[in-house]
Amino acid sequence: MDVQVEGHGSIQVIRQVTDLHRPIDIVAVADASLIPDLMFRTDSTTGTNFTDSFTPFATNSMVIAYTNKSHYADEITPENWYQVLSRPDVRVGISNPMLDAAGYRSIHGHPAC
Repeated sequence: MDVQVEGHGSIQVIRQVTDLHRPIDIVAVADASLIPDLMFRTDSTTGTNFTDSFTPFATNSMVIAYTNKSHYADEITPENWYQVLSRPDVRVGISNPMLDAAGYRSIHGHPAC
């Protein structure tokens, strides 16, 4: 068996199939909700859906990583993290939300956001 793997963000890997029409056997993404939204639609070149089903097989958790030198490291808690991250002098780094599920989940990951 010849297994060839490429790494991309979730949206980018779906677009390899839907926009670039690459012949890919398996699409594995970090955000299962993207599959119905982006792949349960008709491929204009074949007349069939890009896919009609998917099987979630794992879950993950988002985390906030910081050091004891980070601004407000002594204040951040599971209850107030989004308030601390919203402060104007706190610098936050995330992955590209246009390409990676972790990026847009970072932006929209909490009801208060």
